[in-house]
Amino acid sequence: EDAPPSWPEFIEALWYAGGGKKSATLGSSVNSWAQGKLWAAQSAIHTLGGTGPGTCADCPKSDFCHNGEGRSVKVGRNVDGDDYLQYKAQPNGGFSESDLPSYLPAFYKFGLGSGHEASLFAPFVQPKFDSVSFQYINKANETTESTSQPVGSFSFIEGAGGKIPVVDVIGCSSAAAGGYFSVSGDFVNMADAIADYLINQYICGSDWLECEAAKVVEDLSFFDSTKEELSELLQKYFDWDWAMWSTMQDASTSFAEGDQLWKDIQKTGTAPEGDVQALADTGLFAMVDGGYVDNTAVAVAVANGATEVTAIICADPTYLFNLFAGVSSDLITPAFCPACMDRYQVFAEKNSTMWDLYDSQSTPLEIVGNGTLLESIRIWNFTATTVENQWFGTTAGRQVHINVVCISSSLPDAFYNYNGQSILVSEVAQSIALPSNSAAASTIWKWLSKS
Repeated sequence: EDAPPSWPEFIEALWYAGGGKKSATLGSSVNSWAQGKLWAAQSAIHTLGGTGPGTCADCPKSDFCHNGEGRSVKVGRNVDGDDYLQYKAQPNGGFSESDLPSYLPAFYKFGLGSGHEASLFAPFVQPKFDSVSFQYINKANETTESTSQPVGSFSFIEGAGGKIPVVDVIGCSSAAAGGYFSVSGDFVNMADAIADYLINQYICGSDWLECEAAKVVEDLSFFDSTKEELSELLQKYFDWDWAMWSTMQDASTSFAEGDQLWKDIQKTGTAPEGDVQALADTGLFAMVDGGYVDNTAVAVAVANGATEVTAIICADPTYLFNLFAGVSSDLITPAFCPACMDRYQVFAEKNSTMWDLYDSQSTPLEIVGNGTLLESIRIWNFTATTVENQWFGTTAGRQVHINVVCISSSLPDAFYNYNGQSILVSEVAQSIALPSNSAAASTIWKWLSKS
């Protein structure tokens, strides 16, 4: 029986359809305008196992968290629906389980056109993670366990930067569903939770937790029926591979090897050679969308030394302001826990203060009168002060100038509405081109044209 579809296959299909070459690596030659520019692609290592920020243990709404079962990463599931192969991260020293987040920031920082022998320009993960191991569990074999050696500095990735396939980096930074569908637990309840969330969001929009209409969903037979059908569809997705699987081997082939190992596990229904020690020896682990650690890429830019950052955000600045002080875990969307995005503080100013300043100081642009999806465009610039963050590698006391373009629309945050995305882009372009927005357009161009 063939293994179910995988995220790498989907990304490869898009890459090749757009003219991308299979042989393209980070060190391949680039167009003259890109030569020497730094590209910092953000991803996240699916760690799970700690009780730190963003985990179920840290969430006041823990009753939503699938009865506490979503505390490890699913590697394989048998025909009965049991997650027989799992892994979780384990601190070995230097810090405790209470410090370990659900997802760990990881960066591919590389100088474009630097050649196949060039290394990454910065650590893949921060040194604090050196003392973490992955513990692999085989529940189908009397719960046997095996633990990898400490992860270390990921030197196998850093030293081979120029040989890493571009399509692998793209897959790592965009695996948006990887966090949720790779979590081990009761996938029927998880699918029900997602269906509930999507149905309620459909009725209430982004304020579904506060919406009275959400409380009567169970009384509406139409939505009951839709929820059941949607849940059954989502349950099938839990057998797909939505993450990017890698081994701790040669970085030029580590994702191809990881993907093949994952597929072999699904086909055979067991660990390689029937022993989880083989998983520990290869160091199989999952990587997912960088949005799980920062959905704006501002933090990764600051962590890599930027003193001025321009962020174009297709929403209000919620994700940006989550990088500031005073954001609590009770703001987590409970339906998606324990795949919630971790909240890493990178700036010293208070979240509530930033919202007040944004509301009073940001500049609204006129939008086209016939806009069907575009709701607003606002621009703002401000200065923020960094704090030390051991996971991102930021130091305290740096001043960073941040320029923001916030584009709000009625388009759902989802993959499927490609036509709607093209309409939205058109409406944004038409709005910025309006004569009344000429000053704002000049400001945006000035921000974007800085090298």
